[in-house]
Amino acid sequence: MKKKENQNKPEKPGSDIPEWYWTSGLHDACITSIEPQKLEIDFSQPEENRVKNTLSLKIDASNALFDTSVKEIIFINYKIITGNIELPGKKKIWWLGDRIQKIDHSFYHYELKIDLRDFDNAPEVFTVVIKCGNVMVKR
Repeated sequence: MKKKENQNKPEKPGSDIPEWYWTSGLHDACITSIEPQKLEIDFSQPEENRVKNTLSLKIDASNALFDTSVKEIIFINYKIITGNIELPGKKKIWWLGDRIQKIDHSFYHYELKIDLRDFDNAPEVFTVVIKCGNVMVKR
């Protein structure tokens, strides 16, 4: 059986895909834990290096169709633009797909649109848009 073509394409044709990005896709992976953290700002650092907050998504990618190596995604200096990514009373949220876009902003460098499925709540399928300065991916 032939593998599906990669659905995780940049939002704008020709835009750069960062090296940390899971280019093979995380379809059918599950978000099992969401941990936002606000940090003390180190003003001795240059502004572009100051870490203000992080958002950690623990991932169970064992059932993902393509990339089964991702264990955790940490958004550095993030802002949730639309959507709500919480797990109260839920065990997991299914990852359907995503689109990444490099943006030209002094603080935010990437915008990631993640399509998710929550079988426990309506609407069942929803999109979360996150802007961030950088991302760390633990494999």
